[in-house]
Amino acid sequence: MDAERFIMAIKKCVHNPAVRGALESIAQPPGRCPPAEDLRLADWLKELPDTDRTNVGNIVDTAVAHALFGFLCVLDGVRVVEDSPTKGRFELYYISDSERTLLNDPTREPLHDIYG
Repeated sequence: MDAERFIMAIKKCVHNPAVRGALESIAQPPGRCPPAEDLRLADWLKELPDTDRTNVGNIVDTAVAHALFGFLCVLDGVRVVEDSPTKGRFELYYISDSERTLLNDPTREPLHDIYG
């Protein structure tokens, strides 16, 4: 696996299911006794015209994309998570059998650029 395949997998296995899952749980809150706020949102969503429901889906998609982009920026080291003067770095490896690939290699295209 290389960085491009990793990002394709993230889109398929994380981004898309997160959008679908969020929209499904808003439309039909899970559990036997969902919180009142969840039920209120479900009722609100059901009353929206189709174009507005599509817009809600687009907003959820954008929010998921921004969250993943930010996370990849952290992995790439362009967004820091430490307040100290010395900063560490993250190294993301894909390991399979005898193969070990650094996916966020600082000498290659950053993951957040591939994703974006």
